[in-house]
Amino acid sequence: MKIYAADCSVLKDEKLFAECFELMSEKRKQTINQYKAEKDRMRSLGAGMLLNLALAETYPEVPLPPELDFQKDGKPLLTGFDYIHFNLSHSGTYAVCALDDSAIGIDIERIKPAKAGIAARFFSAEENEFLKTLPNGEQKAFFVVWTRKEAFLKALGKGLRMDLRSFSVCKKDSGVQEIFEILQEGRSSGWFCTSMEFGENYIISTCSQNADLPSGVKTLNLAFNGR
Repeated sequence: MKIYAADCSVLKDEKLFAECFELMSEKRKQTINQYKAEKDRMRSLGAGMLLNLALAETYPEVPLPPELDFQKDGKPLLTGFDYIHFNLSHSGTYAVCALDDSAIGIDIERIKPAKAGIAARFFSAEENEFLKTLPNGEQKAFFVVWTRKEAFLKALGKGLRMDLRSFSVCKKDSGVQEIFEILQEGRSSGWFCTSMEFGENYIISTCSQNADLPSGVKTLNLAFNGR
């Protein structure tokens, strides 16, 4: 698995935004145009541009912009390239992309005050124990759990249709960068997840059936590569 990230705030430059926009597929253009807020348009375009750049570096045989198909659950796939799996996420000013040869999920979240009661309502007992034990505070721990759950659901293509308490992405005394085998109803699932801190106040989590998960991110410069 390879993980890429890009700062989408450079797309405030109208000329760069327009240049990158023209490199998108018609479907991605439509998605970008559906957003009313500038920050949402920048993140959507940034995610699309990041996918282009990541594919060009890792799978140069894929024509750009890539054509996408969608499963019934809405999970995107690369048309004609079944052996390539990808997943995208964005939060704050960053977009991230994961590429691999098997199903994957990735999620990024900016650390911010979490709404009271969410952990008690949606996290498993093991995960709530983890919140109490992480040395650097419950706020960061909350987003470790949340992003891992999101990454797992995205890898499965389930959205938020699963009971979030039916599986555990960590347990008491788990390390943030420790590779953890996800437990479903207390049993091994065959899926693995890990997390890392990124930039200022971001958490990135990834999920795969391959236990050899990366511990780093390659940052790409949209302002340089987009021109």
